[in-house]
Amino acid sequence: GSEKSLTLFYHPNSPPCRVVWSFLLENHIQCKLELVNLFQDEQLDEAYKALNPAHSVPTLVENRFVLYESCAIVRYLASSQNNVAKNWYPSDVKEKALVNQFISWSRVHIKDSVNLFLNEVLWKPLKGIPVDVDEQEKQRENLKNNLQILERSLNDRTSLVGSKVSLCDLVIAEELVNLELIDFDYDELVNIQQWLFFVKQNVSCWDKVHQFFNQVYKPTIQKAMKK
Repeated sequence: GSEKSLTLFYHPNSPPCRVVWSFLLENHIQCKLELVNLFQDEQLDEAYKALNPAHSVPTLVENRFVLYESCAIVRYLASSQNNVAKNWYPSDVKEKALVNQFISWSRVHIKDSVNLFLNEVLWKPLKGIPVDVDEQEKQRENLKNNLQILERSLNDRTSLVGSKVSLCDLVIAEELVNLELIDFDYDELVNIQQWLFFVKQNVSCWDKVHQFFNQVYKPTIQKAMKK
């Protein structure tokens, strides 16, 4: 068959990019990495917009085939690459449906609620925008409520579907990483804490993929918060 040439346009600080990057590394999929510097708005360059009109990261290019949206990318790779371990995207129809369910659910209920919460407690204060205590509490409650659903869904298990890490675990765990910027307290959410530990233990490239976040980004943000 024709040789597949894969290129991933990414930035290591983007959770969706880290989902795809981790998936590539965990499954030993050869792929060229092209950095899109979000801190310099490189995603808005005309050449990049020609590739991806949504000017988002990540974008996967395979010869002339272009795909964006991280969850679409990992599902495509799971279906198109030969050596992907079955636990990532199960072949069983019902298990696959559950993986898709959690991915869809997490978009609004985890990703958006994390972002809305961090906007109130982190980004607004950093930008010098007056703090609205009521709004902070509202978003904290919203996030807690959604985390409670995740807590119940885990039901004492260390993965959401099956006994190993799947795509939905990786997607949701990545969306929670930014909460580490404020040392978020999971408190009584014991299942989530065990599950996060399990995911980090079982995604062998976790430290490598989060090196920029842990060594550059997080210290920079936390230093700025102390000012």
